[in-house]
Amino acid sequence: MPQQRIKKCSNLSQFETPCSLATPDCPADNQARQLALFFIRDVVQNMKETKSTYLTILIILILSLNLNAQSSMNRNKNSIDYDFKASQKLKEEALANGFRKNDINLFLQKNNDSLFSIYLTNLATDSLKFVRFDRSIFAIQEAINKEGKWQPIEYWTLAACGNSYKYHYIPENETLKAESRIYSGNFKTKIRFKVNINDKVYYTNSLNGNVNADQFQLPSKIRGQELILKIGGEELLKKVLFLDEGSKAEVGRKYKKYNDEMMRKFVEHNKKKNKKKRKK
Repeated sequence: MPQQRIKKCSNLSQFETPCSLATPDCPADNQARQLALFFIRDVVQNMKETKSTYLTILIILILSLNLNAQSSMNRNKNSIDYDFKASQKLKEEALANGFRKNDINLFLQKNNDSLFSIYLTNLATDSLKFVRFDRSIFAIQEAINKEGKWQPIEYWTLAACGNSYKYHYIPENETLKAESRIYSGNFKTKIRFKVNINDKVYYTNSLNGNVNADQFQLPSKIRGQELILKIGGEELLKKVLFLDEGSKAEVGRKYKKYNDEMMRKFVEHNKKKNKKKRKK
């Protein structure tokens, strides 16, 4: 897996939009695919070209390429299409079939067998200003579980470095398009997207889809979440991972409280230290 460029963060203690320490994990399917391809290359380089060798390669290749059937919940990685320009026909279809709330209309459509398109239309009389993360909107997929209830099949992690957070503007009556992967699996269900815009939750319409039952299970450990657990425990962590309404503001309040307490202890420690020095 190619290494991601590490951005220099100038200020870790102040957040324009409060967030948690987090490092997006490499998706399990990508890791498995890379391992499989590495093993195939190793087999080709180090074994004789026999029938059994070719059979082994074929089996591993088939298994690695079938990993779009996700085996566990993973982080959403959507991407904004900056070249997109909505046609009038699409806007009318989005208004007819999407979900509207507070002058924002969200419409979900299948691009092809591998990608969803999320259309976010600003119906207000002024530009919509919100925070995005690099090239992504804050969004996760949800599906109807076996009990008939909507439940996340993806999670989101926030980064501590403010350089990844940028303001995005959608002019009046204009539409933003973001793309996100389509899963496959043996469980037929309905899929929708939960989108957090300015710490408020919005939903798209739902579409038919397939997932694996394991995707409803949150991994037991997600790297980079130590600060969230420290300031708010597992309850706050789940709110952050699942983009709950008000979760960013709650992180900001609890982080400030935690930071103030750390500063209080630091000042108290220095006072005791200086007092001991004066006695000497």
